[in-house]
Amino acid sequence: MKRLLILSAMLCAAGLPAASQTMQAPTMGDMTAIDVGIEPMMRVASSRYAQLALANEIHTIEAARRAVANARSTATRSVSVTMLREHEASMRGLAAIPTAAGQLRSASASASQYDAVVRNAPADGFAERQLDLRRYAWALHSGYAADGADPALRRFARSAVLQAERDLRLLSMRPKQY
Repeated sequence: MKRLLILSAMLCAAGLPAASQTMQAPTMGDMTAIDVGIEPMMRVASSRYAQLALANEIHTIEAARRAVANARSTATRSVSVTMLREHEASMRGLAAIPTAAGQLRSASASASQYDAVVRNAPADGFAERQLDLRRYAWALHSGYAADGADPALRRFARSAVLQAERDLRLLSMRPKQY
């Protein structure tokens, strides 16, 4: 009887996911909403996702270019060059998707709102500003990767989640001078 009770308890425990696993939102990477500190943005229309993703990439590229040109520390410059290279490649991939290509003009207009902020911000505050932007990007991309309608944009979102997670790790493990 004792063996049967232990065996049934083990089978029940093995068949049920842990409570923390059921509370986490679906993602494509290994970070969760708890790790990032923001919930995924679910049920975003394809055209809106494309516009937001393009605006996010444009802003990240412009901020990284400014940090590369004006950073006083080599650590900031190094991180900025890495992010610039990765996000320029990501931007080319996103702009090649027909749904996103149609949103490029409106995304450029949305991203231009940030121009004054980027222009007037100190270059060495790059990591702090990028941490918030990368958290937002993670929420946007992980939500669309989980429930987006356009298959090409979903594939992009899955890769963008991984890129956002790499950026978050890179920026959060930074030395004080970033």
